[in-house]
Amino acid sequence: MNESVRIPLGFVLGILFQVLILNNIQLLGFMNPYYYPLLIMTLPAAMNQHGVLVIAFFTGIAVDAFEHTGALHASAAVVLAYLRPILLRLVSTQSGRELPSVSLAVLGFRNFTLYVFIGLFLHHFVLFFVDALRLSNIDIVLLRTISTTVFSLVVILVIQGLISPQAKKSL
Repeated sequence: MNESVRIPLGFVLGILFQVLILNNIQLLGFMNPYYYPLLIMTLPAAMNQHGVLVIAFFTGIAVDAFEHTGALHASAAVVLAYLRPILLRLVSTQSGRELPSVSLAVLGFRNFTLYVFIGLFLHHFVLFFVDALRLSNIDIVLLRTISTTVFSLVVILVIQGLISPQAKKSL
């Protein structure tokens, strides 16, 4: 499938998956898995940074529209998109722009898991910190960040293992 069709279709399906299915899953009353940050993290590595920021903003706004959360998800998504090149350089032996794609099959299980974990942690920390908006709640913010990051990572790795034939070889 052509990349100009695959990426927008993947975003629409990913956002629908997030808002229709994952937003209805609550573990222990406060952990909700987030899949949509993976959509931003797996955009083509050579994509223009400004384009990634715009896509992240509109992805976050779409999730915000369904969750009625103002611009919390948009702000967290833009921070994630902004830090994405740094994360790619951190986990890849190649410079981020030289990667053929950002996927489990290309990065390998260890590097992909580390990349997604750090990206999710940063995204969730911004999301929950902006929501709490005070340092006195930092313990709750960190608890929600760590637990939701781990829960989201497990969901993402299971989904990647189910939908990607190349990922099954890496696992």
